[in-house]
Amino acid sequence: MFQLVRANHEQAEQGHKRLRDDYRDHEDRLVKIEALTADHAFKLTALSTAAPDFSRMTLSPGMVIGIVTAIVSIVGGQVASTWGLRSDIRDINTHLSEQAKSDINTQRLQDERAASLKQAVESIGKKQELQQLEIQSLRETILNQRRGR
Repeated sequence: MFQLVRANHEQAEQGHKRLRDDYRDHEDRLVKIEALTADHAFKLTALSTAAPDFSRMTLSPGMVIGIVTAIVSIVGGQVASTWGLRSDIRDINTHLSEQAKSDINTQRLQDERAASLKQAVESIGKKQELQQLEIQSLRETILNQRRGR
């Protein structure tokens, strides 16, 4: 029975020793993690308060090409979208100026036609007056000849 108790006690001692070793190992790791966390927190506060130094910043050639490509595509898109708009505006302006010229020419033509028609009406009126006078004169001549007979 003593051997059984002793074997049991030795197993418990070994388990207790393993637990103490694991506990000390975990405690050492926790201390290291806390130290690293404090160091990182210090570095983060230092970085957040420090002014950025762009002179030490370097970009890879791929990043430079990507940035240049993005800028060129944005500017190209804007130019392309306004290019068509400029062409449309130019076409509209040309159409409006041609329409204005056409309206002016049409108005001049109508004015000339109206003047021509007015002259024609005046001419016809004068001819009618002349014919009236001739008819009157012929009437008088005919009446005078009848009286004279």
